[in-house]
Amino acid sequence: MSTYSTRQWAFALAIVASSIFVACFFWGSFLSDPVLKDLHMNLMRVSFLGFSDMTIGGFINGFLQSVVWGLGIGWILASSLNMFSKK
Repeated sequence: MSTYSTRQWAFALAIVASSIFVACFFWGSFLSDPVLKDLHMNLMRVSFLGFSDMTIGGFINGFLQSVVWGLGIGWILASSLNMFSKK
């Protein structure tokens, strides 16, 4: 049986989550329809605590939250896989 490295999984999911955030953040600047832009902003506000607008502060806030959530979920996922692989 192989064990899953919690550190590697945590870092991998942190990279994936932060990459998705960066793509979503910059995707909002390419939207031309005001209704879609408003929907996009509302989804970003719901997804990231304290996210207010497409500013440097909003980017840093969302990026850090993505990294932290990715680290946490990656660690929990690897720990769960290790626990269930031992049974």
